[in-house]
Amino acid sequence: MLELACFRAHPQHVAALLRRGGPLLRALRSRFPGLRKLEVARVGDGSWLQVGYWDSREGAEAAAKDMFDLPEMSDWLAQVAEFAEAA
Repeated sequence: MLELACFRAHPQHVAALLRRGGPLLRALRSRFPGLRKLEVARVGDGSWLQVGYWDSREGAEAAAKDMFDLPEMSDWLAQVAEFAEAA
């Protein structure tokens, strides 16, 4: 199962965004073991695409409900101007 999310980050926040990605990934994998891989790519113009690879749709949906409660997610989102889950 693929999960897509699009977001924008201000250029001055990119270094912190990338630095906080590792702790976020570890927290997500610890809490939601169905997460197999997470990739983030700069699309341009301050836009980014995040692709999550999940074992199952159920695992991705369970994580989508609860991941915003993680402190690591709050730290990471503090660097993001806009965030939208695509699928």
